[in-house]
Amino acid sequence: YGAVLFADVSGFTAMSEMLTAIGKEGAEEITEIVNNYFTAMLTVNDRIGGDLLKFGGDALLIFFNGETGPSKALITGKEMMAAMENFSQVRTSQGVFPLRMKIGIAVGPIFLARLGTQESMDHVVMGTTLNNMARAEQYAAAGEIIVHRSVYNATSDSARYSPLREEFFKFEELRSLEVAAKVSPTKPLLQELA
Repeated sequence: YGAVLFADVSGFTAMSEMLTAIGKEGAEEITEIVNNYFTAMLTVNDRIGGDLLKFGGDALLIFFNGETGPSKALITGKEMMAAMENFSQVRTSQGVFPLRMKIGIAVGPIFLARLGTQESMDHVVMGTTLNNMARAEQYAAAGEIIVHRSVYNATSDSARYSPLREEFFKFEELRSLEVAAKVSPTKPLLQELA
């Protein structure tokens, strides 16, 4: 049981296409930008205590174990959005590219396992909770955090939301800093699975 957060960035594809078209220098430039982006986002995540399950391209999938998971996911999402300000206008040799993040969050039971061969293991996450998280992220516009009703129900006393559609809500703000004070990093679940 826990919360899952999916963060995706718009603008990376256009920037990547322009930079890779110029060859090695462009590839080096995009690598540096992506590494800086992941460093900033993972610094936020590490401080709050989520488990990075996957990253690829410009997307991150993060798991927050237990009852504090929904609050940790909201705080992480909010802080990641703030960190994205440093990437809102990325200057490159091929021009300036605006990057914006959107986030979907859900909470509930999940299936988490390490699958594969002895030579190549990968973490796999499945279940309705992930489907709800994916739908939340699809409903999000750039700059928004959209949560499934499961997160709303777990955090509505400490966060303010606007109804969006069906089972989904737009996160507006935390109501108090007490939530952040109560949330402390925990031992990453993935260490227990290793």
